[in-house]
This record gives sequence, C-alpha cells and structure tokens, in this order.
Amino acid sequence: MSCQLIASDNSIEAVKQTLQIFSRNLRRDFLVILVKIIAAELKSHTIRKDWRTREGSLEFLSRNWYFFRESFNKRPVIFWYCANFEALESILSHRKFVMFLYKNWSQYGNFVSSKECVSFLRIHSKAALECIKNKSLTAPDFPNTPISARFVEILDHFHQRKTEMVTRAAEKKTLEIHESVVPTQTPVQATDSIVIENSFPDPEAEEFFHFEDSCPSEPTYDCVQTDQFSLDYDPYYESALVDDFIC
Repeated sequence: MSCQLIASDNSIEAVKQTLQIFSRNLRRDFLVILVKIIAAELKSHTIRKDWRTREGSLEFLSRNWYFFRESFNKRPVIFWYCANFEALESILSHRKFVMFLYKNWSQYGNFVSSKECVSFLRIHSKAALECIKNKSLTAPDFPNTPISARFVEILDHFHQRKTEMVTRAAEKKTLEIHESVVPTQTPVQATDSIVIENSFPDPEAEEFFHFEDSCPSEPTYDCVQTDQFSLDYDPYYESALVDDFIC
C-alpha cells in the first residue's frame, strides 16, 4: 500500500473516498484518532469542532490533507493505523490505547506492526479488547507464547500496573520508616480530681511533733518535750548551783 492510493485532491468528497479504503463506514473513532495523530505530528492544537463530529473531522483532515498524504509512507504509525483498522476495528477504535501506542511507538512499534502480533490480535481480538478496557484482568486467557507475553507487558504499561505497584511499595516502606523513627507518645489521660503536690511538711504528720504516750489524743504544747521546758527543770535550783561554782 503506497501513497498513490491517497488522492491528491483535498476536497471533502475526495478525502471521504480515500479514507473509505481504510474504514468502509468511516467510523467516527477512526476519524477522531486520525485527527489526533496528525495534530500531534504537526504539534498543533485542535478545537472541539475538529473531532466532535464526523463533518468536523473531515474538514480538519481536508485542511491537512497534503501533510497526511506525504506522511502516509514516511510515518509508520500512520500507515500501520490506517492499514490495520479494518481488520482490528474493535481494538483500534479504543482512542486511549491507540494514542498510548502512538506515544510509545519507538518502544512498541516494531512489535505491534509485525505480522505475528497483528495475527494474534485478530484471533484474540475480543479477549484483547476486554483486557484493554478492564484494568483488573491481570492474567488474561491467552496462549502461553512470546507474542502474548509481550502484549501483556504492553497492557501492564498501558494500565500502569507496575508503576502503581512500585509506588505503593515505596509509600509503604516510607511509612514503616517513619513509624520506626518517630517515638510513640502516650496520650495524656484526664482525671476526675486535681492532684496538687505540696512540698511543705504536713503539721498533722507523725514526725512533725513527738508526743509522749501519756499525752492526750489532741496535741497541746504543754506536752512537748524540750530541754528547757522539761517537767524536771527547776530554774532556781540551777541558779544556786551556778553561784556555788563561782564561789
């Protein structure tokens, strides 16, 4: 298939007739994805009108028809998409997956454009589409072949399954390190009564005063034993002894 099949006329009717070679019913998904690929190649922005309706997409392709014609054989991704759309219509109508392949064409282009991969996708198109739509299908019922294993790797990348697993593992490890470094603080528990510590001696404590056993239960200062005010102390007698000693 060469660019000779691509009409040189960029009229809407000529564009429609040419594109019907690749999509007989001019599927809107086919036109929209083609618009997005060409806009990405031109590094230009699109407006809602360019892809919202079939007519708007045809107008956009008509304005950029010469670039599309020149790029048909020079840009492998454009050729691959157009040449295989009819055979892999259900898969190549998934906009996000096709744009994912376009952005990662340098990594997966040779594989997806190989005859083995195209044949695999045609035979297992229903299962492949379910895997593309459903992120939870991590172990699809594909034959155990290198082609299917490689396609599963593409699905993992598309759904970012490995990236999410690595991210979750890193977050878990960071949390474990944080919990091991930061000491756990015992929460303060509220009490019903207020506790006040008093550093002054308690007058009612037993060691504050020493009472004789004969003292009454109520403390009185008459019962306190001191050297000066002992019951056996006689000041006049002590004075006479001092006078005798001086003489």
